[in-house]
Amino acid sequence: MSYRLEDAFFIGDTVPVRTDIPIIIDVAEMSASIKALKREEGICSFYPAWDHVYSAEEMKVKLEEAEELVVDLRKTIVV
Repeated sequence: MSYRLEDAFFIGDTVPVRTDIPIIIDVAEMSASIKALKREEGICSFYPAWDHVYSAEEMKVKLEEAEELVVDLRKTIVV
């Protein structure tokens, strides 16, 4: 769950990172959340639960990395 407050976005654990244990409940939902964050406009600051505050430019990189991680997770998760 994420919350937008004006030009700030509080994203909690929405964006998985390789340097942390990803919190995965639903890979498809995680992917949809990442795509939704990428579509948001006018955000200056992203506040994740796992790290420092990210600028919009820094978060673009993190979102790309997260999408790559989701692809890798889909390859390894056995249902």
